[in-house]
Amino acid sequence: MQTQGTALGGGAPGLNASSTAHLAKTNSETNVYVASAIPWSGCSEASANPREIDETKTALEKAADKRLIEEKKAAITQRTKLQAGTRRAAD
Repeated sequence: MQTQGTALGGGAPGLNASSTAHLAKTNSETNVYVASAIPWSGCSEASANPREIDETKTALEKAADKRLIEEKKAAITQRTKLQAGTRRAAD
């Protein structure tokens, strides 16, 4: 009978609080998704055509290549500094 009384009273306080917290979190996440969603009427305007996709892909590849070159230059510079430092220490 105690279970029925708990159910009629709204449930166990801990479970009720936990459920309320989960519901609030879910509602918050839903609001974020809804706010950031593109309206259906704007979907055609927001979608990229194949040329734009290729241009973006090319730009990303160039940026990655540039970053890799910069990282290699930095590594060579660092290695050169270390080698110059060890030569001075040996002299």
